[in-house]
Amino acid sequence: MSAAVATRLKSLPPEKVGPNVVFAVMPSKTNVGLIETIRASQGRLPWLGRHLERLKSSIAALGVPDPPDDLADLIRFAVGTGDRVVRVQVTDGHAEIMTRDVNAEQAIKLSERSIR
Repeated sequence: MSAAVATRLKSLPPEKVGPNVVFAVMPSKTNVGLIETIRASQGRLPWLGRHLERLKSSIAALGVPDPPDDLADLIRFAVGTGDRVVRVQVTDGHAEIMTRDVNAEQAIKLSERSIR
């Protein structure tokens, strides 16, 4: 974890840091928020770079403020080592990162049989 991430986390009230909510979104000036959902498996985020590129591309297209420079580090910290679903929302340059357990009961199992 970078020193910037550690400093930012230390400045948060304890109730804002946990397995489900890491950051609170600041009040919006533009009412434009972008959401990216990412799946973590055993703490790994294999497509994180692609998710962040898509998020940055959308931010540029909409002309809204950029997210924090250390967003990738913050996401990695929020995920920890388990299987998680990560929801990243960026509003006016502020990030809200929420995670939840992967719910096996909601998983959709596809048949190995071809659908014609």
